[in-house]
Amino acid sequence: MRVISMIALLLLAASFADDEPEVGQQATVKVRGQHMFPRPVFYAQPVCGLDFGEVVDVLESEDDWFHCSTSGGLAGWIHGTSLTGAVIGEGEVGEGSGEVSSDEVMLAGRGFNSDVEDAYSSDHPDLDFELVDDMESLEVTPDELRDFLAQGGLIPSSESQQQDTPESESQGEGRGGRR
Repeated sequence: MRVISMIALLLLAASFADDEPEVGQQATVKVRGQHMFPRPVFYAQPVCGLDFGEVVDVLESEDDWFHCSTSGGLAGWIHGTSLTGAVIGEGEVGEGSGEVSSDEVMLAGRGFNSDVEDAYSSDHPDLDFELVDDMESLEVTPDELRDFLAQGGLIPSSESQQQDTPESESQGEGRGGRR
């Protein structure tokens, strides 16, 4: 039964791959640890965090970014690589005994699961997976990212000094424009 559930999950994940979000429709967050931003840049202070599988309404698009709203009424920008136009229904997937976590769904969509990891670590006992765990636990704040981009000359230094706040966003700054 677990094999049938995994096949169903792989098919579900494969369906996420090609469905582009569309304005006026709903979309699903297809990555773990995603944020919604007040403007279409990764280094802005996030409006909120989004859960894997969360459904949002697509309000408009700009380049590779989508302006979306959550069921809780929050609105902001999400990069297209984090969304799929496929929306998961309310029903159950498969008839397996036991539950499947969102991490397992995400990894299965990439052809990776705990069995593959166990087999790989058995074949490569010299690899230290604690380093991978350490890297996965690292978090970079939007301020750190903005400073890094400014130091590397990828954004103007003046942009690294600005703060994204709801007050500044609502004072006619224009969506996606520089302040």
